[in-house]
Amino acid sequence: MNINCKKTKEMIIGPLSKDSVRPLSISSMSAECISTYKLLGVMINTLLKWDDHIDDITTKAAMILSFLKTLERAPVRLINASDHIGPLGTKNACKLG
Repeated sequence: MNINCKKTKEMIIGPLSKDSVRPLSISSMSAECISTYKLLGVMINTLLKWDDHIDDITTKAAMILSFLKTLERAPVRLINASDHIGPLGTKNACKLG
């Protein structure tokens, strides 16, 4: 099994994350060192705090709420489907508009 260095990430968790640590190198290529990563829908950071995860969830909720408010203000015209679509063989079957 080969490791794909382009997809490999390195995260140092805990007090060592503030110190300068040599980067992880695999077959003369170094892995990218990151401070936050989304794993199974949860944002993980080097200090194992929830701040990044809460910011991510709050941003998504604000976007959805904004969309729902826009949708609420949009004029919606309800139509009666039975006026336009009828069973085959009736006068409404071909009615358009």
